[in-house]
Amino acid sequence: MEAAQNGYTYDEVFVINQTDGFMKKFIVTVDAGGGDIPDQIPDGTSYGTATEVAVPDPVLEYFSVALMVNGRIIAMAPGLPGSMYDVVNNPSADYALSEYAKTTQQAEDNILWRVLSSLEFIPIDFSKFDIAIKLTASDQSFATLVYDPVAKKWYRLKEDTRDSGGNIIPSTKSEVTGGTDSFRQYNFTNGNDFTRFVQHVGNLGVVFVGSVGNVSGTVGVVCTSIIKSTEGQESREETQCSTTN
Repeated sequence: MEAAQNGYTYDEVFVINQTDGFMKKFIVTVDAGGGDIPDQIPDGTSYGTATEVAVPDPVLEYFSVALMVNGRIIAMAPGLPGSMYDVVNNPSADYALSEYAKTTQQAEDNILWRVLSSLEFIPIDFSKFDIAIKLTASDQSFATLVYDPVAKKWYRLKEDTRDSGGNIIPSTKSEVTGGTDSFRQYNFTNGNDFTRFVQHVGNLGVVFVGSVGNVSGTVGVVCTSIIKSTEGQESREETQCSTTN
């Protein structure tokens, strides 16, 4: 009842159980969506009926494969970028990552690609169900890739491309801080990650303040974006990063 929120309508509702690996389809009739029926105790419940019907074969086959693929962690093959720092802002490396996710046997065993390629139409809106895998580079940085069943390709989530310590690897100067008049904190336990980060944000036009030499232990970094106003000149945005310890 909660899934059918369009009022007095008939709705197709698909219920996916990823834990036990099954899918069901219901035709739902909502008689009083989110309302209360006279002479009954008011509780805000949606009243109506839900009738289970067969899941169409193409949909069932798609989700059967999707449940198998979703959430896999896959090591990248030799010859691919050794770090996600090499992927960010590099269209050719980004493309290679997507192609690897599409063709690797570990990622989908070629089943998902074959099933989707055979469909003449997409019977339901698959955008509501993300199929995601995680690709890990040799330096233990990683990226989450999500499958687009309409375009039939994998694409990398920029907001979930991270170094070995879980820090976001920004692709633009704005992403270093999360936006104007904002800040973002990073914590590095790996000296190689810290060195790559300093080089990377410098290439994006960020000013790094403080020591950027060899580090040991955990190093905290705070990056801020501020508007600087100089008398007689136009105001401009400046992004700075500095260590906190």
